[in-house]
Amino acid sequence: MSSTRRFVLSAAAAALGAVALTGCSRSSMPEAPRPVVRKILVMPVLPPDRFWTYNNWVLGFAAIPSAVANRIKSNIFEEKMVAERQAMGPKLTAALVEHLRREGYDADVLGYQPKDPYTLDIDKLPGTDPVLHVYFGDTGMDSARLSSFYQPRVNISANLVGRGDVGSLYEESIYYGADARGEASWSVPAPERFRFPDFASLVDRPAEVVASLDAGIQGLAQRVARNIKDQG
Repeated sequence: MSSTRRFVLSAAAAALGAVALTGCSRSSMPEAPRPVVRKILVMPVLPPDRFWTYNNWVLGFAAIPSAVANRIKSNIFEEKMVAERQAMGPKLTAALVEHLRREGYDADVLGYQPKDPYTLDIDKLPGTDPVLHVYFGDTGMDSARLSSFYQPRVNISANLVGRGDVGSLYEESIYYGADARGEASWSVPAPERFRFPDFASLVDRPAEVVASLDAGIQGLAQRVARNIKDQG
C-alpha cells in the first residue's frame, strides 16, 4: 500500500474517532438543571366563552332532536347564568394565587390583561418570573349517557412558562365534575351533593349551581398548585 493511501486511511480513521468521541461526550452531558421556582406570576384568567348544558341519555335517531334541545337549553342556561360565567375568570385567578401561596410560592397577579385566552407570548410580558397561563375549556352542566341528572363540568388547561429559553415547567389539562375520573393529577371529582335531577332544577336553583362551579374553581386551583409543587 502506498504511503499516500495509508495517510488517507489514517486521517479518515482519526476523523471517525473524533466524531465518535464527540457523540459520546454529547450523550453523556447532563441535562440543564430545572430552575428553582420561588415566585409565580398568574396571568389573569379570562372567563369561558359561554356555558353549555348537555343531556346525552338518548341514542340513535332520537339524538338529532336531542342536540337541538341541548342547544336551546344551553341558550336558556347561558342567559340565566351569564353574570356567573363572567365572574369565573377573576374567581379562578384569585384562587390560583391563593393556593400557590398556600404551597409556599410568592404568587401574584401579572400586571397584564390578555385579549385572547389561548395565546401566550412570554417575551412580551412584563417581569422576569415564570408565568402561569390558565384558560377554560368546556364549562357548564352535563347529563351523562343513560342518566337524567346534571352535574357540573369545568375543564381547564394550565401551563407554567419560564422566561428566556427555559420553556414550559408544567403543563396539564385538568377536569372537574363530569369529565373527572378518580384522584389522578388531572381529575377533580365534584361532590355528590352537586347533582341536579333535571334541567328545570338548574334554572330554579341558581345559587346551588353557582356553589357547584365555585367548588370546581377552588378544587382546580388547588390541584394546579399541588401539581406544580410536586414537580419541584
